[in-house]
Amino acid sequence: MYYPTLDELKQLRDKEMNRDIAASLVGARRPLVPLCRDILADMETPVSAYCKTAQGPYSFLLESVAGGERIARYSFIGIDPYMVMTHRGETATLRRMRSAHGGSMDVEEIPCYDPLEFIAAEMGQYRLVTPAGMAHDELPRFHGGAVGYLSYEAVTRFEHLPVPAKDELGLPLAIFCFTETVLVFDHLKHRVRIVTHLHLDAPNLETEYERGLAIIDDVQQRLRQAPRFPEEPAPISDAEALQVVSNRTPGEFEEMVRQAQAYIRAVSY
Repeated sequence: MYYPTLDELKQLRDKEMNRDIAASLVGARRPLVPLCRDILADMETPVSAYCKTAQGPYSFLLESVAGGERIARYSFIGIDPYMVMTHRGETATLRRMRSAHGGSMDVEEIPCYDPLEFIAAEMGQYRLVTPAGMAHDELPRFHGGAVGYLSYEAVTRFEHLPVPAKDELGLPLAIFCFTETVLVFDHLKHRVRIVTHLHLDAPNLETEYERGLAIIDDVQQRLRQAPRFPEEPAPISDAEALQVVSNRTPGEFEEMVRQAQAYIRAVSY
């Protein structure tokens, strides 16, 4: 089954409209409503589900671990992001997907110094609205949002630290994908909860609801397919490319270790 139903969604919209009118629409955040469907996962694993559903270049699999040894209750699979942010230097490149599968996109470059400020602004324009009948355990604490990485050098954007003189790897400072569709793998109940999000302020609520149902149906259809495991990379035969060259002499490294030990002793006493 799907929940909420279209009738429940309409009731929720009417309630939110009255709330917004009473509170004024100035500065109001856009309401998002989770749309969910549960399927059994007795024969599925998070890795196999990920290999079946992740079709575009940007996706993620987050495993939850408790106590360092035991898998916790949930694993999270994020697919089909609506936007991807890549941060280099003073610029963030935004790739906004035109379709759920990410086949085509609009690309925009904006000034950006601190990627966390952009992420906070993007996430801050929405608020989650849940139907009154949705039980507290029907949604985990994470079911959509921004997932990605910050490089070590990105810390210089919000802390006063020295910047390395040379960029050794040439990687982006940050890459984050923003997704509204997540598969929540529940290890306790052996089920997968497909969650997407509806925009309650959409001009046509019926069309928005049909869009959400189509997303969930598409994800469920992917789960019925055989997993497509990634190909093993070709072995590197270039002997020169396999050489590892240190950027420090043995003496420089030993001196760095001695300095680190001195810092530890200074803090410990």
